[in-house]
Amino acid sequence: MVEPTIPASVEDRPRAARQRAQTAADPAANVFASPSVHAVLRAVRDSCTDLAQNRDPEMVAQSIVQRTRHLLAADMAYISLNDLAAGETFIRWTDGVRTEAYKTIRMPLGTGVLGMIAAGQPLAYTGQYVGDPEMIHVPRIDAIVAAEGVRTVTGVPLRISGRVAGALLVASRTPTTLTPRGRFAIEQLAAQASIALLQQRSRDELEQLHSLVDADDRSQAARAQELQGALELDDRLLETLARASDPADAVAVLAEQLDRPVGLWSARGDLLAGTELPGLTRDTANQWRVDGAARASIGAHEPATLRLDHTDFAVMGLAVDDTHIATLIVESGSDNAVRLLRRGADFVMAALIMQRVTLEADRRARSMLIEDILATRTGPAPLALPKRLAQHGLNLGRPVAAYCVEGRASARPKLYRVLSEALAAERGVISPHETHVCVLANTADPAAFGRKVTAALAAGGVTDVVGFAVVSGATTAADLAAAHDQALTAARAATALGFGEGVFDATALGVAGLLLSGADPAVTDSLIQRFLGAMLQYDDAHGSQLTETAWQFFENAQQLGPTAARLHVHPNTVKQRLGRIDKVQGPGWRVGAHAVDTHFALRLWHAREALAGGTE
Repeated sequence: MVEPTIPASVEDRPRAARQRAQTAADPAANVFASPSVHAVLRAVRDSCTDLAQNRDPEMVAQSIVQRTRHLLAADMAYISLNDLAAGETFIRWTDGVRTEAYKTIRMPLGTGVLGMIAAGQPLAYTGQYVGDPEMIHVPRIDAIVAAEGVRTVTGVPLRISGRVAGALLVASRTPTTLTPRGRFAIEQLAAQASIALLQQRSRDELEQLHSLVDADDRSQAARAQELQGALELDDRLLETLARASDPADAVAVLAEQLDRPVGLWSARGDLLAGTELPGLTRDTANQWRVDGAARASIGAHEPATLRLDHTDFAVMGLAVDDTHIATLIVESGSDNAVRLLRRGADFVMAALIMQRVTLEADRRARSMLIEDILATRTGPAPLALPKRLAQHGLNLGRPVAAYCVEGRASARPKLYRVLSEALAAERGVISPHETHVCVLANTADPAAFGRKVTAALAAGGVTDVVGFAVVSGATTAADLAAAHDQALTAARAATALGFGEGVFDATALGVAGLLLSGADPAVTDSLIQRFLGAMLQYDDAHGSQLTETAWQFFENAQQLGPTAARLHVHPNTVKQRLGRIDKVQGPGWRVGAHAVDTHFALRLWHAREALAGGTE
């Protein structure tokens, strides 16, 4: 074997810097195609159908390579398999490759793009393969690549039960960049290729089964029976995977084959599918032991045994890139039952991934729908927009209400999940968008529907302000955009003004309604300047907080103690600041009608500041 040449620059640079260099794109390069989420889903579904109906992993893998090349409009695509005994990865299936030498490449793990990915790197990229100083080169391979004319190579690893088994790559004969959508497509088809490799393993075991059936030894015959049962399980699970992406179906098939209850749990301990087993609820003291067994299982890629209350359970942790996402648990039985659990785990994992892909595709479609609606602020609505809205059950001929819930970035995925699950039976659009989650729905009683939204949030352990706005009668996309903006403004203003939990529109916000009802911004600015101008000017000149102090003073019923607590200062500091405001504003600012005007202006100022800054 030709020894690889290792450039000193690669050894000397930190890994993070090398990774950035590998993924840096040539600004003058072409771009691999960016397939839509729906196109990727169609390809995934076609691959699942092939897996269930074709039964020939060779043909399925070849079809996946062809679909990958077609989706990304690449010059070529190929799958490699790892030969761990030789320390190499070799190209097994190709599409678009011209030379026989390239089709039969074998290269050391860790070298070149193919070798790096096959060794487990999540993504590798080069736009100038030959001569790229950021890679470990093998001169023999470089000559083959040059003869093929390849310049760009990128791809992702194939994993079976968490172990890297090979790689799926695309290549181009010109410098070509990979978009996020392109990477998404490769990753999803790589998951299908992994299932094809798993099916190939089943065929190998079938050959072993035939040899065992021919033997007279009873133990071999028993093993043959076990293998037959395993293959039957594979067939049933493949059919389930082709029909739908619901992990519950795969868990049900596994439980029936094992003839005992099986539970699928989330990483945080929620039952996702199957049967709730005694002593395994999330709130029990045993949960930390379940978590430990799942982590051990992930590390070993094998079921781990867990004993609870004199009962043994087999625990199989499911992970993506070593991140624990779910756990399969069954009461332990024979060794064969444990082996079946391990096999079934691969299919349950595939169903979980497909479910994620489907949900993500739906989320993206809804998010794009919201973006198209909001684009009508400055331009015409897309011609198909009403039809797309109707597909989600939104009728523009009836009153439409828009609701916005704004939360911290870390809480938004939970906000979206809680609302999607609670309002699944409602017809409308639910989508995360920028700093918030929005809901568009036909409703005759917007306030009541808003209370349903807040009830759903409360049931999911989320407490947030909900803003809403209504469009009555016939509705255009521009009307929806305006309603969305008003609902978001209402939510932000209600939060800034300390209204607490609840659902609010412009009319529920009192003086803040001025900001929401289409008042001329110049009028608002004039009011603020008229009653607060001296304080604001003083704060700007001295870097002080007189305006904020006045706001908190009125919001806390003009009491020194609560005001000081809100400002995190001593009451004497508040007293000194109030004295300064007396001199700046005049002594009557907190008395009688003047106090009402000042408080009114302060609420407008505070809401305007919050709206200008948004919420994070």
